[in-house]
Amino acid sequence: MYFLIGVSLLFAFLFSVNVVASMATTGVWHLLSRYASVWRSRTRVNLIFLLRVTPLAIAVVFIFAFVLPAFLIFEPSTTGETVGLKLSLIAIMSAFGIAAAFGRIFASWWRTKRLIGEWMRLSEPVAIDGVQIPTFQLRHPFPVIAVVGVLRPQMFVAEQILSELNESELAAAIAHECGHISTHDNLKRIAMRICGDLLVLPLGRTLDRVWSDAAESAADEYAANRGGRNSALNLASALIKVGRITPREKAWAMPVGAFLLEAEDGSLADRVDRLLQIADKTGAADSAVTNAIWLIPFLTILLILPLALNSNFLSAVHSFSEALLAALQ
Repeated sequence: MYFLIGVSLLFAFLFSVNVVASMATTGVWHLLSRYASVWRSRTRVNLIFLLRVTPLAIAVVFIFAFVLPAFLIFEPSTTGETVGLKLSLIAIMSAFGIAAAFGRIFASWWRTKRLIGEWMRLSEPVAIDGVQIPTFQLRHPFPVIAVVGVLRPQMFVAEQILSELNESELAAAIAHECGHISTHDNLKRIAMRICGDLLVLPLGRTLDRVWSDAAESAADEYAANRGGRNSALNLASALIKVGRITPREKAWAMPVGAFLLEAEDGSLADRVDRLLQIADKTGAADSAVTNAIWLIPFLTILLILPLALNSNFLSAVHSFSEALLAALQ
């Protein structure tokens, strides 16, 4: 019973803290979003990613820094406590979320592996200036230009992309994909999906959507900044050309990856407009927020460590756990 109570409490705290923190971070984004238009896209994408993964990080740290040590130190090995129905349901929801997250990881890996295998049969290696990862020319009805994979990314470029874009437009489109590579967006996308699965409840979906849009804008900015005004105009032209040859009658199955243009991308006009602003040097200026954002996790760790070593605080956490356990009987 000692072990069962401990495991149930850990799962319950993981779920409850994650849900509460997710509601809080979503509220923080709603407050900050009114000011986000004056920030660079890279600033927005970093902030949104941090807000999305912070709830799970808080839950994990709270469990392993406070709840688990407090339980091991102060919980007697023999007790008359039992695991009530309410606690069991919360723990089961948490366990379901963990199973769903692992299922998502496996399913994404399997679908991506199968589709990449299919693409490889329809591809041949191609050398493109400025690309350091394996690159393949792909025969595909959809005008694919994408970076697929996390640990060993590969780039696929459809034949119609190579024939439709001129040299400058192709270079700008490739630079966009290099922007995704430089910031490990494929890994971040998977991490955000896992965070969503662990919640079970549909919280944080707004953050997922705005992060995806911001990530594309940030990659556009990366490409534009590499070549200045002409690069921004060339990328805008490339987006328009790719948009024109993109088939609308069928949504193609795509693996987890970073694409120049999604099958049902509704942000094309906004992206082109922003690139024109960058070309005219009227885009948003850089913000110190970009660097300051990453100080938050480090400052949090510095605040947590003293509490994790404080026996009085751990005793208070155990007392709270006991009260929660009694309430959920």
